[in-house]
Amino acid sequence: MTQAAGRGDGQNPSNLEILAYEETPLGPLCLRRRSLLSRPGTVITEATLDHEFLMSSLYTESETALATLALDLHGGAGLRVLVGGLGLGYTAHAALQSDRVADVLVLELFPEVVDWLKQGLLPLSEILMGDERLRTGVADFFQRMAEPPTETFNLILVDIDHAPDQLLDQGTAAFYSEDGLRAVRAHLAPDGVLAVWSSATSPSFVEALRAAYTDVRTEPITFHQSPGGRGNNRLDLSGPLAPCLFWVSHLRSSKTRPSHREPERAPRGLPRHRARTGCASRIPA
Repeated sequence: MTQAAGRGDGQNPSNLEILAYEETPLGPLCLRRRSLLSRPGTVITEATLDHEFLMSSLYTESETALATLALDLHGGAGLRVLVGGLGLGYTAHAALQSDRVADVLVLELFPEVVDWLKQGLLPLSEILMGDERLRTGVADFFQRMAEPPTETFNLILVDIDHAPDQLLDQGTAAFYSEDGLRAVRAHLAPDGVLAVWSSATSPSFVEALRAAYTDVRTEPITFHQSPGGRGNNRLDLSGPLAPCLFWVSHLRSSKTRPSHREPERAPRGLPRHRARTGCASRIPA
């Protein structure tokens, strides 16, 4: 479904195009495209769920880093990657950019989002659909992680909830617990890496990670954002830099002494989609 936005959307109808609008159990799911008012000539794609901003093609640094940092951490070849949540496809694309990756499986809860990919509505649709290493499946990623594995992966990259304490669906809370994180280990190949994206720090999640894995770190990512902005436009924020945080945890040999670097906190006042955190875990060979 494609339509122009009417009054009440906070956008000039000629500036905003609704590419898709679907009802889901978690609320209306919308994919839209618009020209960026602060950067004439720049067209961006955005997704919202239940009228809350989810992601944008304007800022993709943290989605990309989720894959590249995990790849750097692993260092192996012939890697099999599982991505929880398709989004706009930037994490999967970053993984596929590496010639060390043999296979990428993306599990997406909403069939509509997979359809967006196949219908060419996402910015990276053509590139992703042209890569034979990409597989997509419509499935509940969190439920899959709680079940016995049918296959294992070298990297598991998760970008679904806003944060462990800011869930899209309260039913996913168990994943972020110590037991949930331990269950993920069964889905990881030896020396595997788990990376989880988050918009903010979570002491309880760090505690669960420390209990399940031997090494927990944070990787801050900083990127430039658009100057200016007006009204409630959450993408045109003032300020030169926005921080992203990545929690990184490794599961190593019991003889290895755990190390930990406390997560840096984002400046107050930043929207939750600005400060991002991830975690990764490594299974011993």
